[in-house]
Amino acid sequence: MPDRSKVAGVYVNPIGMGLEVVGFLGLAGLVAATMIGVPPSPMSLAALLFVIGFGQGLALPTLMAMVTGRVAPAFSGMIAGIASSTLQVSTTLSVAVIGGTFYEVLGARTDPAAITQALIVAVLCIAFCLAGGVALSLGRVRQAPPPHQADGQV
Repeated sequence: MPDRSKVAGVYVNPIGMGLEVVGFLGLAGLVAATMIGVPPSPMSLAALLFVIGFGQGLALPTLMAMVTGRVAPAFSGMIAGIASSTLQVSTTLSVAVIGGTFYEVLGARTDPAAITQALIVAVLCIAFCLAGGVALSLGRVRQAPPPHQADGQV
């Protein structure tokens, strides 16, 4: 299997997150275009979920490599643990914030139209956050990694 980084270079991460943005925007559009009470097209749903998953598969490993590759090798284990812990905390916060947004939009209503509207807003929030990640990632890849000092400190 060819090395992903040789195909798209340092842009693998923003490409992956960009695919996720496209997938989530498509998912919001699919849900919005589907009549209430009718399930969305399985093929369209599968294609969008594939795009989201493929983007995630590109983005997450390269994100970790981007973070750990910018520190001296002596600190790579420590920074990998910090990055992994940060991912766990940020996942928890995103579930709380986006879930809270879903329930705020839903309010006291429980009809299918309200649930659909709340889902669309939540999916658009995810796409917006990922788009911010794309922008941050593009800014980060344009920066040269810091030179490692001889004593192992950054």
